[in-house]
Amino acid sequence: MHDPRTQPISACPVWCATQHDHADEEWDGHHTSAPVVVPAVAARISQVTGGTIERHAEVAEFTVLAQRRADEPADTWIIIEGERQWMEITLESARRIYLELGRLLARVD
Repeated sequence: MHDPRTQPISACPVWCATQHDHADEEWDGHHTSAPVVVPAVAARISQVTGGTIERHAEVAEFTVLAQRRADEPADTWIIIEGERQWMEITLESARRIYLELGRLLARVD
């Protein structure tokens, strides 16, 4: 792995929303898209007396963004994070999930 600050400024992908200078000592080497906050209703699972598991709906927000290290240009990660949930998956995995979600939503709508 090499120092990401040595990457040419043209290596910044078009979706990168981070204001940085590749020669800047403070730059962490990540290209990051603009985060998008998505409101949602998420399940909160709790165990009650007797071992019964209950599911409660609660309002949540998830932040969705893309990220790539300058020294790993082949690996773009899609990050979905909430207050208690977090997922970081490859771009290809996100495409597969997107496809299957579309199919599932078409069946259950």
